[in-house]
Amino acid sequence: MDRMKPCKYCGKEYKIRGISSHEMACRLNPNPNPRIVCSCLNCGKKLTRNNIKKHVRACNRTPEMLICPECGVSFEKKYGKTCSYSCANRYFIKGNRISKISDEKLAKQDRYRELCFRYHEKKCIICGEDKIVEVHHFNEKSLDHRPENLVPICSTHHKYLHSGFKYLIFHEVEVYVENFIHKYKLDKLLLVGV
Repeated sequence: MDRMKPCKYCGKEYKIRGISSHEMACRLNPNPNPRIVCSCLNCGKKLTRNNIKKHVRACNRTPEMLICPECGVSFEKKYGKTCSYSCANRYFIKGNRISKISDEKLAKQDRYRELCFRYHEKKCIICGEDKIVEVHHFNEKSLDHRPENLVPICSTHHKYLHSGFKYLIFHEVEVYVENFIHKYKLDKLLLVGV
C-alpha cells in the first residue's frame, strides 16, 4: 500500500510518488485553491478557474445568430458562413466558386471539362447520355481548350472517335461543331453590339 503525504501548499494528500510534481504545480499557481468551479456564460458548463478562460474562447455556443446563405435558415455560429457541411458544399462548390474563374485561367489550369460544360450542355451529342460524359478535343490537340474545340460525348462514342470506327459518327460531330461555332460567333457579335 502506497503511503500518503500532504502537500505543504494546499494540504491535499497525495501518494509519495506524485507529491513532488503536485507541489511544484501548486507552488507555481498563484491561486490558493485551483479547484474552484466556474460556469461558462454561453453554455453553462462547469469548469475549474484555470480552464474557464480557454473554454470561453473556444465555446461553440456563442449567442451570435447567423442566416445561412444557401438555405436561409437562422443558426448559431459554430463552423463558419453556413449552417451545415452540406450547405457549405452546395454554397462554395456549386458554381459560386467556378463561375468566378475566367475561361483563360481554367484553360491554363487544364480544367477543360469545367470549361466545356460552361458552354455545352452536359450530354452526349450522339446518343443523349447524361450520366457519364467525357470531353473530346475536336482537332485532337489535347492542349487546345477553346470552347469550339471541346465536344461533350459519352465514353463509348469517345472510343469510336479514337478508333477505326470514327467514320460512323464523325459527320455528326463535325455538324455539331460547325453549328456551335456559328452560334458562338453570333452570340459574341450580339454581345459586342450591345
